[in-house]
Amino acid sequence: GLLHDIGKLVLSQYFQDLFKKVWITAQKENLTFYEAEKKEIPVKHPMIGSLLAKRWQFPDYLVDAVKCHHAVRKNVSNYELLLIIYGADIIVNHFQMEPEQPIDLSAVNPDAAQMLGSYMENTNHWYEEVKSEIESACEFFLKQEE
Repeated sequence: GLLHDIGKLVLSQYFQDLFKKVWITAQKENLTFYEAEKKEIPVKHPMIGSLLAKRWQFPDYLVDAVKCHHAVRKNVSNYELLLIIYGADIIVNHFQMEPEQPIDLSAVNPDAAQMLGSYMENTNHWYEEVKSEIESACEFFLKQEE
């Protein structure tokens, strides 16, 4: 799960202007990073990350998870792993945008909702504990470009 956004790290370290542009758009327009990427840049972090993972000769199941964590496909080498990473990504993005609202499971991939629905419905019990860690990671990426 830690590697799925490695493409964001590449953007923040090697394409700092693009990363900052996406980050600012996400903040100003209340979008997820991925939604802002779709507006601002031609190649998104899942593709960038998957190319790096492939170059580093990661196993296919990790390359697939990095590449498809925003667009679930069944024809990957480890579908269950992809669903878990996809679900975790939804949880994080949801609570950054609408922390008071429950996750709308009807908008989630049906297989992921079936597998992870109980976790997604009970995130308010555990999410606050990890929120500060997520914020620290975001700040780390932004400080690197100064």
